[in-house]
Amino acid sequence: METEIQGDEKKKPFLSHISTKLPIVMLIVVMMATLVLILLTAGAVMLNLSPQTVTVVPPQSSDDEQISFPKPEDPNACWISPEERYSNFTKLNISNKKITLSADELSKFKIKFKNLNPASFYKIPGELKRYVFNKEQDKVAYILETIDKDGKKTRAVHLYDFNKKTNKIVYEYESVPTDDPDYTYELKDLGFSPDSTLLAITTTTGSLLHKFSEESTVELFDYTEREKNKTRRWLYAFASPRISQNNKYLLYTEGYYEGANNFIYNLETGVTTDPGYTAYVAGSNAFGWYDNKMLVQKMDYGWSQEPIENEPNNGILLVSPEKLTDIIFLLDNKTEMFYGVGPIIGDYLYIKSNERALSDKFSCNNVGSKLQVESTFDILRVFNIDTRQSKEVLRTDTTNFSGVADSPVYFITDSLVIGGREEVIVAIARNVNFDFSEFYVLNDDNTLSPITNVAAN
Repeated sequence: METEIQGDEKKKPFLSHISTKLPIVMLIVVMMATLVLILLTAGAVMLNLSPQTVTVVPPQSSDDEQISFPKPEDPNACWISPEERYSNFTKLNISNKKITLSADELSKFKIKFKNLNPASFYKIPGELKRYVFNKEQDKVAYILETIDKDGKKTRAVHLYDFNKKTNKIVYEYESVPTDDPDYTYELKDLGFSPDSTLLAITTTTGSLLHKFSEESTVELFDYTEREKNKTRRWLYAFASPRISQNNKYLLYTEGYYEGANNFIYNLETGVTTDPGYTAYVAGSNAFGWYDNKMLVQKMDYGWSQEPIENEPNNGILLVSPEKLTDIIFLLDNKTEMFYGVGPIIGDYLYIKSNERALSDKFSCNNVGSKLQVESTFDILRVFNIDTRQSKEVLRTDTTNFSGVADSPVYFITDSLVIGGREEVIVAIARNVNFDFSEFYVLNDDNTLSPITNVAAN
């Protein structure tokens, strides 16, 4: 016997049952999809479809700090952890003491570091060619070039006195052109004696000496006739005049297009001596006096000249002008290259050197290669000539390596008399353009005191 199903109980097709519940199913699917989307966009968890692998991606740091995360799958991609990444090591030891310069001190500072023309004190027109301060820094001698309406050039030696606020012309010399466009007979350089009684003046072809007590200028030597007879003028100029403490010797350079020789002129006898110090890219250079002996810097890169037996190839010598074989080896340096000699204040000589070393840090260069960084440093040392003791007082990181983001830090030094005492000034530049915008006084404890009233530009 069959039982008949009537009305709503009659059997319906299978799909008709699903269609009646479709809105509910779709709602569940949409809710699940929304939940997954929220998790993904929040950056909390990302599901990697590789078997049994889940990678956690932390949210981005608010200060844009580099955060260590797993290496990318691309084996050629450059990746460096924060611990490995190279950063500039410069740490300046800044003192709480601050320095404010007086009006005169500020003017002298601007001449040394800001290219201020001393002629501007008297509104004298002309182009500054050279300047030099006396030891007390209460006078500055400078060479000013002027051009008249006919185009004739004249160079004059001026003397400005900071105490008297006076400016006067010490010596004047008309520049004479030659058939060589790179060669002109003209004034070139200046140098005070340590006691400020004499001023040495060099020209293209010779040297003169001005005596302040007599207000007179005398010619020491001149090689104009010698140069006229040359078919090719290899001599460029005489420069860097430096007078010994006893006012007996004049040390100067005879410069060429690519080098220079040192000579000693005896101011009492008029005899010139060649000490044998010459520099062509590298070599040796007599740069000053200490206790009436020449300070000589040896700069041998290892290929420019044969090493001299029993002499340091890179260091500082003290040589007697009267007996050139009387040599004292002050400083023999084998690990750094001395490439700059700074102020000489009393027994102290300030030396700038350079050091290179392979660091344990890395960078990514512009083609995506991971490189071990070769770091470079500029170092300032103070050397006591009397005790032969050397001490590092400043080190800046000058690394300018491919892929290193931090700018190099450079420094230069000079001296400035502040409050009656000669101080070492350190100028700092934090870019490759050498824009020196920070200025400090180097204290006895090797800290740096900022100079407050010096504008950056």
